[in-house]
Amino acid sequence: MEMKKILILLFLSVNLMIVAQTERPITPVDWDYIRTEVEHNPQRVKTLVERMALLRMDSTMTSQDRILAFFGQSYISCGEEMNVCRDMKDSLRCRKMEVVSELADSILKVNPLCLDALIGKLSYYSELANNHPDRSWSVEEDVKKTLLRTEIILNTIAMTGDGSKIHPFAVTCIADEYNFIRYYLKISNIKGQAFLGDTDRISLGESNEFYKEKNVYFDITRCLELEQKGFSRK
Repeated sequence: MEMKKILILLFLSVNLMIVAQTERPITPVDWDYIRTEVEHNPQRVKTLVERMALLRMDSTMTSQDRILAFFGQSYISCGEEMNVCRDMKDSLRCRKMEVVSELADSILKVNPLCLDALIGKLSYYSELANNHPDRSWSVEEDVKKTLLRTEIILNTIAMTGDGSKIHPFAVTCIADEYNFIRYYLKISNIKGQAFLGDTDRISLGESNEFYKEKNVYFDITRCLELEQKGFSRK
């Protein structure tokens, strides 16, 4: 299968997941439970992370398992990858795609569920398909793996809420918000952002059949913890 076709699958499958979301209950993040599990059962969390990062979909993982893995990993890596993420984004803006790929790989060694790094890898693969099709065939399996992991993470975030003020989507960092809006809700026009305590409100400049509201809310509890941790190091 051509890589361009593989990359298109990301958008098709995400759309299908949005439709399915309306048929399942919301599973809010229990931050106290996640902190306790990471502190007292770290190996369990690490095992769930490994299962979530597999090449195939693990149908035996429950929604709680996925939520514990994704958000628990942020307590294991403790934001160590954040500075490298910034470097990766700078390289992406400069279209230094080989550097983007290398930095994304280094991030994923620290946090295999880092959505920003996975998007960085997909951007690299897309550039490879467009400009170096003779090389792209050799990474098709890596593309499929990256797509699957990205889809699972986006779907996990979607499990945590519905985007309303009462049931915000939970994220581990601000970058998760924008990746979720763009690649899950399929919305690119953002009008503004407002921090409301432990909630972030993003004002949208457009809507679609999957998300019709003017605003989408995110639970930024973990973002604030990591920010505070960063300040305490200075």
